[in-house]
Amino acid sequence: DYRSAIRLLYIASLIKLGESGILTLEKNRTNWEYQRALRDKTSTVYDDLLPATRLFDRVWYGKQAGTREEFEQVSQIHDRLPVQSPQSAFDAAPAKPEAKK
Repeated sequence: DYRSAIRLLYIASLIKLGESGILTLEKNRTNWEYQRALRDKTSTVYDDLLPATRLFDRVWYGKQAGTREEFEQVSQIHDRLPVQSPQSAFDAAPAKPEAKK
């Protein structure tokens, strides 16, 4: 059932972005509202997720079966998404020790 697998993987991608601090997840938001939020926050992740959002929209709301190739495409997109936002990674980096005088 590639249609359901694509849906679940797309939702997992949103959760991954939520856990990374890039998105704020809300039950009442649509996939396109998340896409707009990404455009405002990071154009790179926006561009990365856009093909998956379009595919999810076509397969899920268009009631298409989905294919193995489409599932693999969404899977590759999911795998490329950042685990942690660049700013969060910078904030979490340990401070450099001060030079001794």
